[in-house]
Amino acid sequence: MSQSYRIIIEETVVGEFELSASSPVEAFEKAKEKYKAGIMVNEPGECQKMQIYVLDAKGDRQSEPKHKGG
Repeated sequence: MSQSYRIIIEETVVGEFELSASSPVEAFEKAKEKYKAGIMVNEPGECQKMQIYVLDAKGDRQSEPKHKGG
């Protein structure tokens, strides 16, 4: 008999960006603002890590995460 499962996919994506700033603190703040505004985002980026979890209908984990490392 077929059962319903929820699949959780977790990815760590890495991208590199360049911006001008007068200090590391200013660079961080500018990057954070651009990220929140959707300007500085990883699309699609380079996947460094990926995990897949299988949960049953109650939300209980049915398997250990399966990994893909980078």
